[in-house]
Amino acid sequence: KESNISLACSFIILKELFENLNAKYNDKNKLIANIIEQLSSISFIVLIQTKLLSQASWELLLTIFKSIGQINNIDEKLKIESCLLIMTIWDGIKELKNKEDLDLMYNYLSISFCLTKQEILQKTLMSFTKEICQMEEYKKWNNDSLKRKQLHSLIVNGPDSAVYTIEHLINIWKSSLEINNDIEVRFDCLESIESILNVSNIKITEEVLEDLIKNVIAPSLIWKIGKANNQVRKMGVICLTKLLDNKICNKTIIFKTFPAIIPSLKSCLADDWAPDLRYVSLDLLGKYLVLLSNEFNSDNLYDLYAILLERLDDAQLDIRIKTANVLNALFQCIN
Repeated sequence: KESNISLACSFIILKELFENLNAKYNDKNKLIANIIEQLSSISFIVLIQTKLLSQASWELLLTIFKSIGQINNIDEKLKIESCLLIMTIWDGIKELKNKEDLDLMYNYLSISFCLTKQEILQKTLMSFTKEICQMEEYKKWNNDSLKRKQLHSLIVNGPDSAVYTIEHLINIWKSSLEINNDIEVRFDCLESIESILNVSNIKITEEVLEDLIKNVIAPSLIWKIGKANNQVRKMGVICLTKLLDNKICNKTIIFKTFPAIIPSLKSCLADDWAPDLRYVSLDLLGKYLVLLSNEFNSDNLYDLYAILLERLDDAQLDIRIKTANVLNALFQCIN
């Protein structure tokens, strides 16, 4: 505890020095490299000591990049390390800050690196994802894995940049979403996917979409005894809903992937212990019925009808109302 207090005091002293230093920096590259290297060496401590160290280190970096200005001929590796460090610290203080604080940091970073925020995040994500995939570190990730937290923070704060690496990310997501992994690992993975699916005018190839739905999102809906994963299953349903709402999938992909989804979706509809999961699952099923109204045969519809009848007797009023709306969509399919 005493060493953490001393370290936080050092950050504050350095911040004050940079704020009141009028001299020009002869070697900005070396200065930044030294600071990033030292802070990166303790980044895990910074990450977990939120109130004490994360805040102080964030203010220090903000002051440094604000005062140092443009850096000429900066090393590409240093840009990536700087971005990773910033996202690591941000993950520790995001509950104490707001998005404007992160944007301000990237405004100063953009001036120093002569790049836009999206360009910085895109370069970092491409390099970082490639490194993770080559080393296959993601296969051993747990809730406390630092690189997992860094990747999650990069994606949710720069989803428009993550689109360019989605083909590599799918392999990481498949491993992270295995049902025996930590709940936090699985949930963060789906949260990353959702943030990408919210990017406006996103373009993903049909092959990648099919792989994403069948082998990444659909398995996240599976129930397993002894695994309290209702929030994970709910997030999986939300991801599928985003795919439909944002018109990312065409009708061909929706039809091809529906058989992989429906068995687990039925189990979500029948989960008596998770009303919020039942509700979002009903909403998703209703959207599928509207989009694929001409594709269902009588056997499919009868099976769905039996499940929906049970939900008409649900303890939650909003679920009973939603069920009636979904039944209306089902009857439209029959007509």
